[in-house]
Amino acid sequence: MSDKGKTADAVNGADGANTALDAPWWAGLGAVGGVVLVLLGVGGALVLFLGGFDVEGHLAVLHGAAKLVAIGLVVAGTTLFARSRGVGGGGTGDHDEAETDVP
Repeated sequence: MSDKGKTADAVNGADGANTALDAPWWAGLGAVGGVVLVLLGVGGALVLFLGGFDVEGHLAVLHGAAKLVAIGLVVAGTTLFARSRGVGGGGTGDHDEAETDVP
């Protein structure tokens, strides 16, 4: 049977209760978690470079450190951007009130 006519819940076989399981592991970190990931990635890369860099042995570890930095930058950046725009309840909402007062 084709999944064409089914809803997303019917295809997944869920009623929406396990939506947290579909989210990536970094989804709830926030700005502080993003900064921590960046620092861990940069620290790991520095340890590899300062401790003697063996290209064949440490290339995978360096790639992992780069992924930590990239994920950390995205998480911290999007969280701070959402807070500055007042999206998601993290902001003060001053921008929203100023826009609604205009007739």
